Amino acid sequence: LGEPSATICKRVEAARQTQRARFSGTELACNAEMRPAEVRKYCTLDETGSSLMKSAMNQLQLLARAYHRAGLFASTVRDFKRVQPLMEEAIRLARLAGDQQELANVEHALGGFFYNRGDFANARPHLEEVLATRHQLKTGYSLANALIILGMIIQMQHDFATARAHIAEGIAIFHEMG
Repeated sequence: LGEPSATICKRVEAARQTQRARFSGTELACNAEMRPAEVRKYCTLDETGSSLMKSAMNQLQLLARAYHRAGLFASTVRDFKRVQPLMEEAIRLARLAGDQQELANVEHALGGFFYNRGDFANARPHLEEVLATRHQLKTGYSLANALIILGMIIQMQHDFATARAHIAEGIAIFHEMG
């Protein structure tokens, strides 16, 4: 997606803090260290989820290892979902402080969060905000990157003319930069 490393690090660190809190008092530090017993303890499924998982295990002839990996993945996704309200609060604080650069960085991270989940409708307004801020700040690489990413999202929503215009503008900025 082209998010700045610092933004990704903030999101990962917030998820890791959630995991450290969950596992305090145990020998575990993060989701990746869970063994099958911990997956059963911390990654409980409701009746629908359990039925769906059993059906998938039978129909796809999956091994118990696949069930374990699915539990690890689900737990990590849940941790990132808990981070979303924190990101929204960071956006509010950046707006109050008038810090346009931080606003663009946090909007980019939240847009990326939705994008990575395939939720393009929610990703688009955040990335449009990034684009508007980057235009104001006249940031070359970041502006071009935002244009191209937003163009890709808009293309997935079948607005091809707007997508093409955004992507072309982003490429033009890259060419100007050399």
